[in-house]
Amino acid sequence: MHDAISQKDTSKDILKYVLGSKMAKFTTENSRGFNVLHWAVLKDNKDSVKMIIGNDRTCVNTKMKDGSTAMHIAAAEDRVEIASILQSKGAADMNIRDNMKRTPLILAVYHGKKKTMELLLTVGCDVNAQDSSGNTALHVAQVKKNLGQAEKRKLEYGYGNGCANELTLFHGTTPDKLDVVIDEKKLDSRLAEVLWVNFICLAGGTYFATDAYFSDMYSQADHNGHKFMFLVKVLAGKTCIGRPEYLRPPPQDTKNPNSPIFDSCVDNEKNPRIYCIFHDTQYYPEYLIEYT
Repeated sequence: MHDAISQKDTSKDILKYVLGSKMAKFTTENSRGFNVLHWAVLKDNKDSVKMIIGNDRTCVNTKMKDGSTAMHIAAAEDRVEIASILQSKGAADMNIRDNMKRTPLILAVYHGKKKTMELLLTVGCDVNAQDSSGNTALHVAQVKKNLGQAEKRKLEYGYGNGCANELTLFHGTTPDKLDVVIDEKKLDSRLAEVLWVNFICLAGGTYFATDAYFSDMYSQADHNGHKFMFLVKVLAGKTCIGRPEYLRPPPQDTKNPNSPIFDSCVDNEKNPRIYCIFHDTQYYPEYLIEYT
């Protein structure tokens, strides 16, 4: 069932045959912990979602290990049409909580998914619901807005307006790290070890590339042969050539160890291909790219 849903060219007849079987168990999970409905939502397969709900509405509010439901996935991935189907045809609980007590609305706000957020507000989601940290959707929106902007203002205060060196770069990842990155927006610096062996060692931070080719060196395929890469907003600031022993960037003034440090390291100052960032306040994963 998961495979049929994943194939973009699978005909509706095949989906009806597979998903309409009396033997079909929609609670069956794949290796990533997604049951059949969760997987259909993640893959944006509206036909499959309709068929599954039509055969068994009881799976609509079924939770994954982290407490996520189909509606949480729809909110995080901005699957607005599927969210509407889950609400209107599946009678989904619109205020259901995950393990961190986040509602679908809080997740939509956290991930900046405007269309799904508008739908959830329209159908009456509780805007005052609080997560495990006591934050409402409004708190989350304000924190999300301020985090990147604070770092950007800090760099521009030191270097001048427009000099934060804001870039859009690639970061490859492994299947087992996806949930952490998506939920916490924190990338794993340990993946840099792959580049240390295969390409270059700049320092002990998190690596980003101007070309997807280099980030592909980080990526590992899942059991379906799919690889994953993030498109990330990065505040690179002032850069310098990296060295393997750096645990943080060196001082900008080599003669004064107390001078301000550089903000990131690169492989080439004139034409950088690889950036090494040391603080998670300097990047924000915007999009997940899945490819083969």
